[in-house]
Amino acid sequence: MKNIDKLKIKYQETLDRYKNCESLSEFYIKLAYALSVEEREYLKQLIETRNCNNCTNGSCRVENYEKVGLDESGKPKGSNCLGWNNPELVGRKRVLTKQII
Repeated sequence: MKNIDKLKIKYQETLDRYKNCESLSEFYIKLAYALSVEEREYLKQLIETRNCNNCTNGSCRVENYEKVGLDESGKPKGSNCLGWNNPELVGRKRVLTKQII
């Protein structure tokens, strides 16, 4: 079986998972958690819009007043945060890049 055929099958299996979800958001979240830890972390780094406003990490210790504005590199606060998490955006990135690691 050619590599491209394997990719098509893998992608179709991914899309078939949506049939069991109530919303597209739920699909992206389930997809993100189905990825390996390495792939999930890699995709997080590819998300250009990472910041404190779209982070869903419920155990974040950063105070709210520290989440506003830009960091020292001119990017929104939280763009380089190690604790940043948003499984929906990670799942979206996976579908958009169609990359298998």
